[in-house]
Amino acid sequence: MNKLYPIVVVTLLALVTGHYLFGPKEIYLKHNCDIQKEGVCTIKQDGLVFTFTLNPHPIIPTEDVSYTMEAKGLEVEKVTLRILGHDMEMPRDEQVFPLESFLKREQFKATRTFPTCTEKLMTWRLYFVIKAKNTWVRTSFDLEVKRPS
Repeated sequence: MNKLYPIVVVTLLALVTGHYLFGPKEIYLKHNCDIQKEGVCTIKQDGLVFTFTLNPHPIIPTEDVSYTMEAKGLEVEKVTLRILGHDMEMPRDEQVFPLESFLKREQFKATRTFPTCTEKLMTWRLYFVIKAKNTWVRTSFDLEVKRPS
């Protein structure tokens, strides 16, 4: 057992070091923009520039919303958006869908009907997950959406 202990310790250290050095890098984009008010948010961090756009703003539940994400400084492979009701009294309403790239490789877009809720005012969280070669980039936005009268 005494001879096995150093081998186990060295193996674990090698695994942890390998994951740290060769595993995918994760970046969480910090921001203080109000995408709901402005309709657009540009985040510059770690030599990267990301622009997120919602159209129309303000968002109206049950109507189509266009979500656009542009990235500069990173070769993006895939963008996924997850919309989740935050602090809901009813079962979770969740949408997960990809943003597609059509004309420009650095621009990704999707149009979906925004979810609705029985509450008069609902907080929704938008989670963007961006996959690039050996890098994951994440950010989120909170929206307060009023139900149409």
